[in-house]
Amino acid sequence: MAVCELRQNIQGNPMSAVTSPTSPSSRQHLLNDSGSRPRRYTLCVTLRCNLACTYCYVTKNCATMSLPTARRAIDFVFRHAPSDSNIEIGFFGGEPLLEFPLLRDITDLIKSHPSYDP
Repeated sequence: MAVCELRQNIQGNPMSAVTSPTSPSSRQHLLNDSGSRPRRYTLCVTLRCNLACTYCYVTKNCATMSLPTARRAIDFVFRHAPSDSNIEIGFFGGEPLLEFPLLRDITDLIKSHPSYDP
């Protein structure tokens, strides 16, 4: 279901997000005062982790986001984010700080983007 339709459904019946089996309650966070465009974006920069949990299934595939992929993601965010509000970009992963140089490069990409407005 498109975010726009989702917004209309939840605004018309706020409990539908909780009661509908096809509507997880977590999708309320997609709605905001800026219309149907999300303000929050999360980049999974790495699956690397500094823990050694015995039950972990990720340890065999510790992928890391490339800088070109990060550039495309930032372009996507600025292209689709509402122009009239602040956006939030978070970093996620196994442990994002294990890729600190990449985080710094992504931050530089954000600050140098033509649509960036501090």
